[in-house]
Amino acid sequence: PGSWNMKRRESTSGSLSSMPYDEWPRTGLTPARPGTESSADETPHDETAQDAEATAAAVRTLQSLVYEALATHFSYPPLARQNGWQGEVRLGMHIEPSGEIRRIHVLASSGYGILDRAALRSLKAVGRVPRAVELLRGSGFDLVLPVRYRLLDG
Repeated sequence: PGSWNMKRRESTSGSLSSMPYDEWPRTGLTPARPGTESSADETPHDETAQDAEATAAAVRTLQSLVYEALATHFSYPPLARQNGWQGEVRLGMHIEPSGEIRRIHVLASSGYGILDRAALRSLKAVGRVPRAVELLRGSGFDLVLPVRYRLLDG
């Protein structure tokens, strides 16, 4: 995962960046397997360290794909920019095996409703991440996506 800086003509611009995988809340990493109830805190007994590492890499890739798609729809509300409002919105979502993004919701507010609503609108505008289909291998997945609104000089 990396950072995306939204280039704009204004002197300040928005920034969309990710949080390192090891800092994600465990509840945001719950794979949704058909017919099972799973919890991120319940590690299957047969999961090896190699399997866990492969899963972590797949989650990072999936998050990067969603960020890439979100970057084209990301907006920093002008009112928030004018007032210097910044913050991080943590969005939860379910990605269907088809790559469609469903059940988008705010897990943690930025503290500014305008930023929270802009993040929701931007992610809803993505709708589907076709490149995620191969990665999902027929299973849906629940994902947490931190969306940071940060004003940059320049």
